Amino acid sequence: METKLEKEVRFWKIYAAMTTLFCAMFFLSAFAAHSKRDGPRPPGMIFSTIWAMK
Repeated sequence: METKLEKEVRFWKIYAAMTTLFCAMFFLSAFAAHSKRDGPRPPGMIFSTIWAMK
């Protein structure tokens, strides 16, 4: 029989794994959408569109 602590630890492990996967997909999809739209940029030009809008 599982104790309450074991159940909580299992819950938090699953929660941490799912949250990590969700954040990783969100983070990587932002880069994928950006690279498809604008193409690759040199390292110093990350914020060039922000400065061009002003």
